Amino acid sequence: MNRTQRDHCWSRIGSYGDNSCPLLQAVIHCHNCSVYSRAASSFFHKEISAENRPEWPEQHSFDQDGERVDRASCLVFQLGEQCFGLSTRVLNRVAPARRIHAIPHRRDHVTLGLVNIGGQVHPVFSLHLLLGILIDLEQLEQQDYARFMVVDWQGKEWVFPVDGLKGIADYFTLAPAPAAVNSDPRRPFVLGTFNHDGRHVSLLDQTKLFEKLQNRLP
Repeated sequence: MNRTQRDHCWSRIGSYGDNSCPLLQAVIHCHNCSVYSRAASSFFHKEISAENRPEWPEQHSFDQDGERVDRASCLVFQLGEQCFGLSTRVLNRVAPARRIHAIPHRRDHVTLGLVNIGGQVHPVFSLHLLLGILIDLEQLEQQDYARFMVVDWQGKEWVFPVDGLKGIADYFTLAPAPAAVNSDPRRPFVLGTFNHDGRHVSLLDQTKLFEKLQNRLP
């Protein structure tokens, strides 16, 4: 690896480094940063010599026994007092909270309504209700959301209000969900758990999550 590759900010202080970059709080992940985007654009317009191609590494780590372990990352977010994770592969962006427009005559409370983000209208869904974080509709109506999480799934963009963002976390292994989770609404959607910055995080299974929500599209 040459000096230029080592000195990329995302490898030192960004999502692939020590996460100390002051811009991360706003952009969440380097993928959303203009510096990263400009570098990516420059890279794909540059001709790569054949002798440099073998240097490209595979993104793997190894456990203490020398076995290869695939690294994965997720956005950690907060619903109520609980933390959840959703794969960065489906994360599109994070947007400021804004007004949600109700859909007339709709009785499905998990579908909160529609929201305009970047000039496009997207359906908004309540993970609070789907995962059993809130069961009181009056509480839901009084929620003051911190941010909106915009997610890509099968060519569509889905929006989920969240109460807080805890950043990007890498994980290698997952522990089974606690026994207490087995009897509550979260269980079908939780792949497993891991710890991040002293917090217990439940990683969501995006396939099952969106299969459940697919029939709720307005």
